[in-house]
Amino acid sequence: MKNISDKQYYLHLGEVNVIAKVWLNKKEIGTVWTYPWQLNISDYIKLGENQLEIEVINPWVNRLIGDKVLSDGGVQKHYTSTTYQPYNKESPLLKSGLLGPVRILEVVEKSN
Repeated sequence: MKNISDKQYYLHLGEVNVIAKVWLNKKEIGTVWTYPWQLNISDYIKLGENQLEIEVINPWVNRLIGDKVLSDGGVQKHYTSTTYQPYNKESPLLKSGLLGPVRILEVVEKSN
């Protein structure tokens, strides 16, 4: 795909907990799991409308706690299994998801 200009563009996801996989215009851009939670999208962005898809993987701890809540509520389905379970239904959930803000950053070259 041809760049929309000679400039560089980055998709900045703000804050993600824990992992995000990104597609732009149905092409996989990459996966982020640490600060600065951004990807170079220069080769994928186009003039006009673009389609952005972000898949977020949340903390495993939250799934373990969620299973405790569901099992105590009479729902038998568990999504996780572990030999050590330090969590219960009152355990606090960890911050999770795409917290943002999501922005497109344009790299501007400094002039002398």
